[in-house]
Amino acid sequence: MIEEILKRKSYRNFSDKEIDDKIIFDIIEAGRLAPSCYNNQPWHYVLLKGKEKSIIDNYINRGNSWAKNAYAYIVIVCNPNVDCNINGINYSLFDCGLSVENMLLEAFHNGLIAHSIAGFNSEGVKNALKIPENFLIPAIIILGYPNGNEERVRERKSIDEILHIGGW
Repeated sequence: MIEEILKRKSYRNFSDKEIDDKIIFDIIEAGRLAPSCYNNQPWHYVLLKGKEKSIIDNYINRGNSWAKNAYAYIVIVCNPNVDCNINGINYSLFDCGLSVENMLLEAFHNGLIAHSIAGFNSEGVKNALKIPENFLIPAIIILGYPNGNEERVRERKSIDEILHIGGW
């Protein structure tokens, strides 16, 4: 198994150290290259770096206040009107999730922490960034260098709890 999957964790101890633009654009490019239903690519990204990310700081939930220490935010924006709707399921959020995972792994590969959050006021963020009304914001990626060591145990269910072979 690749190292990025084995070792990546959602750390919360960020440094505000500047990240080279090439690395940030490589991370966004990794998201852009994600698979999507019928190649519809429903994602858009709003990048906020350094002081400019303060425009949405007031819309980040108090439980995610640690995010404000990071250097950058990548706001994931989703157009649900351009993606597949199969068996009553709109795949735009699934496809955006694939894009986010690519970005998380690419960030880790470059020595960064990337932590996706859903704890924010979506309407406030949409208004502050002038995102069109019919678009959704499924997540914000908090991006930065680690600030020292953070001991976090990575807890996962055992394979026996989640794998059903031949049926449920």
